[in-house]
Amino acid sequence: MKKLIFLLTIVSILVSNSLYAWEATFDAGYYGRLFDQKDQLGATRPKQDIKFNFTNGLALNGNILFGVKSFSFGPELSLNYGLTNTESLQTQAISLSLMSQYNHGSLNFGLKTGVTTNILTQDYMDKLDADTGFIFGFKASADIFEGQRFFFEPQLFLSPTTELSFAPSFAFVIGIQKIIKPETVKPVAIVLPKEETPVKLAEPATPVQEPVILLEPVVVKQKIPEPVVLPEAPTPTQIEKPKPLTLNFIGNEVDPASTLLGAVIKAYNKSPSIILILHKKESKNRANSVATYFKKNGVNTGDIQIKAGLKDNSIKISVVNKK
Repeated sequence: MKKLIFLLTIVSILVSNSLYAWEATFDAGYYGRLFDQKDQLGATRPKQDIKFNFTNGLALNGNILFGVKSFSFGPELSLNYGLTNTESLQTQAISLSLMSQYNHGSLNFGLKTGVTTNILTQDYMDKLDADTGFIFGFKASADIFEGQRFFFEPQLFLSPTTELSFAPSFAFVIGIQKIIKPETVKPVAIVLPKEETPVKLAEPATPVQEPVILLEPVVVKQKIPEPVVLPEAPTPTQIEKPKPLTLNFIGNEVDPASTLLGAVIKAYNKSPSIILILHKKESKNRANSVATYFKKNGVNTGDIQIKAGLKDNSIKISVVNKK
């Protein structure tokens, strides 16, 4: 038992130093367990009749998992408490396991194996017996709300008997998970240059000629003023409009001529960044095509993240600065 705890602790420390994605869950639910007639929890000698065959009650779990893409793994601690079909008896099971989980969209499938200590008490306080065995479980869960999951977990217990063998017993847990994840870095929006309005130049003023007054009988020759030559108005500078950013596809393959691809790579090269590609479930192939284009154009594979979950747009690309 102590060796397993030490091993899980070392693995957790090594994993936490090399992985950046993690999540912790706290589970609460209903617990039920059927005991085999050979499972002699509470027995002290061979052929002693078992005192109960069923227990049910409360189950509490807690784990922390470290992820690599769709896979995650880490330690899990479980505590089960139940009342037996005999009113005066209660059972407790404390388990320490190693959980491995696969994530597919909103669904999660996990396997765990570990050691467990079963305790039998009478009248809630008096300890009658305890033994240490093994636990195996398969956990299936699905997202129901943000930060919460519904889960169902069948379990197999192997408990020692007085005959120097192990007896199997089956259990199940059904309940709700509370999920804790690190804060997600907000994507940095690409600011496009604003279109400048050309400056309107003032129209040249029309020269006003002064009237010539003639007096009689003196004849005054009319002096013809010389025309004033005004400078030509400069031609307004035509400002080139920025080209709109486009993202086009040919079937499920991205069009290399899409201008958004070059803008994203330019923003990525300015500072250490992560390119985040969000997509609808049905646009997964297109998202993979965009990721392949970035890899061919100098983007590190580790700096590209593809996630499903969009509802409105088909594909959304963001450039996220690394901390």
